[in-house]
Amino acid sequence: MILAIDTSTAQASVALSNKSGVQAEISWTAGSHHSTQLFRALDTLFELSGSNIKDVGALAVATGPGSFSGIRVGMSASKAFALALDIPLAGVSTLDVLAAGSRGPSVCALISAGRGQYYLARYQVQQSRVVRSSEYLLLSLSQLAAHVYEGDCLCGEELPEVSEYLSANGISVSREPWASLRRASLLAELGRAYFAQGGRDESHEAEPLYLRRSAAEEKRDAAQG
Repeated sequence: MILAIDTSTAQASVALSNKSGVQAEISWTAGSHHSTQLFRALDTLFELSGSNIKDVGALAVATGPGSFSGIRVGMSASKAFALALDIPLAGVSTLDVLAAGSRGPSVCALISAGRGQYYLARYQVQQSRVVRSSEYLLLSLSQLAAHVYEGDCLCGEELPEVSEYLSANGISVSREPWASLRRASLLAELGRAYFAQGGRDESHEAEPLYLRRSAAEEKRDAAQG
């Protein structure tokens, strides 16, 4: 059984999945309270599935980009479980999780980075497989038009300023009701696919995907001149 943990943005999700499918899944708005809510959500997850942590044989964790503190909470918990239980862990980009349920054919996954910036990656759906076709990018609103194309399926939380900007630049994109929800069950399936393709345990190697320095680091460097 795979335990998937995603606390990389204000939207959080956890899931348990085995070869038969999803056994339990919880998604909620955590805001900035990941550290106090994650383990309560996991307790409920195991109760709903009728299982316990000893039944978990592998882990998948969302590595970001997203909230600096949120990513650390999910990754720290996942690594602790992996090491304590001696089971493998797979790190998966949050943008990959967003795109995983898309029907395409061209997909743009988008997350607000705050401070007028956005995390973005492009994907193509090829024979039911969602394949990333760009780097993970950090963009300003004015840079988006060069990376979002006519007819793209836009995945991610609803960002009115982005929709307005794209419309003003003559770029028409599609959105579906499911496109704003990032589900840990999809993260679990990405982790399962990673291990099935021979991926190795990342309990020690997995690192957060931040794409930029934190506000605290930037402030400290500015103060130091």
